[in-house]
Amino acid sequence: MAPARLRHLPPTAVPISVKDVWRGLTALLDPAASLERFRGAIATLTGSESCFLVSSGRAALTVTLLALKRLADRTHVVIPAYSCPTVVQSILAACLEPVFCDVSPQTLDFDDAALARVMSRRPLAVVPTHLYGLAHRVDHCVDLGRRYGVFVVEDAAQSFGARIDGQMVGTFGDAGFYSLGRGKCLPVGHGGVIVAGPRLASAIVETIRERFPGRPRRGGAGLAMLLGYGLATRPAGWWVVARSPINPETEGMDETRLPSVELGVLSSDQAGVGLSILDRLDRLQASQGRNARRLMAELERFDFVTSPKIPPEASPVFLRLPVVVDRRERADRLFRQLWERGISRSYYRTLPDLYANRVASNRADFPGASVLAECLLTLPTHPYVTDVDVERIAEAFRIVGTS
Repeated sequence: MAPARLRHLPPTAVPISVKDVWRGLTALLDPAASLERFRGAIATLTGSESCFLVSSGRAALTVTLLALKRLADRTHVVIPAYSCPTVVQSILAACLEPVFCDVSPQTLDFDDAALARVMSRRPLAVVPTHLYGLAHRVDHCVDLGRRYGVFVVEDAAQSFGARIDGQMVGTFGDAGFYSLGRGKCLPVGHGGVIVAGPRLASAIVETIRERFPGRPRRGGAGLAMLLGYGLATRPAGWWVVARSPINPETEGMDETRLPSVELGVLSSDQAGVGLSILDRLDRLQASQGRNARRLMAELERFDFVTSPKIPPEASPVFLRLPVVVDRRERADRLFRQLWERGISRSYYRTLPDLYANRVASNRADFPGASVLAECLLTLPTHPYVTDVDVERIAEAFRIVGTS
């Protein structure tokens, strides 16, 4: 099958409509009411009365950790050794110390034995992470947290809408957060959401009041960003982006180039756009689920590929489909084949490797994370994926599997 011309699939995408832009514009007329409507909608979905809207997912985690510092004087925060690089950035911004914990390549969740060891040292918090729209059980984290007096802060930045037994991820621990940035489930430009239980809510209120007091932001710039996102994430637009200096494929893979964490509130235009996308989020995520299942069915025939284990009680939203290949050499060949078919790659460094100059750790302690950095592929599932795209992806696996 010949490579697609002027077509490159973005890793994630939510098609942006005229209605989204209009809802963002009308939200500028009454910023406070727009933000409250959006906050109320999120609170209803998550079942959390304590819901806070901030400027980014990074800000959401930073604010949550700053609030924890009001309640305890410990300094260590446990995170997966394979995750989004900005998690470390938020911990450092809160003047706390990251502690890496190995992960399971089969689940992309914490390795249970490794987690028990680091939790026994009584850190301030642990941050279980739901990557790529997956939904993990966090019972083990919560149980260990109760045993050792450790706060549980769920990183659901990439999994807004994913559920375990009908309950949204991000709501099982002491607090959770979601990202509303580009490439996420609910992309409004920039933004983040914190949900918290009663144990933390008042401390978060005080932290927000102290760090960024003032009236709600009216906004406006977010709409320009939204239009750019909508054009760039169409397959023709991404063909240009992927071949330009602004290609985000390597974004975050150099910790010195990450922008600083800025604490602030969500703007009203972003709240309006968020409400608009929420109206169709179930349909969008159902489409992602169908595409993920089609891809998994195609890949079942290849014994060198492992798809994620999905517990029967889990309802992932499949922001992307992560699959693990048996060895690095084959994964590198697949990267090249998939690029020719318009597919980009994901994080290819572990956090201990990425932050080796700033956070002391023994990289040999994280074999599971190393497997993911070397052998994990993420496949697009968004509504722009067509039957032909699925065939092209399967073809790449066939070529590599038979050569």
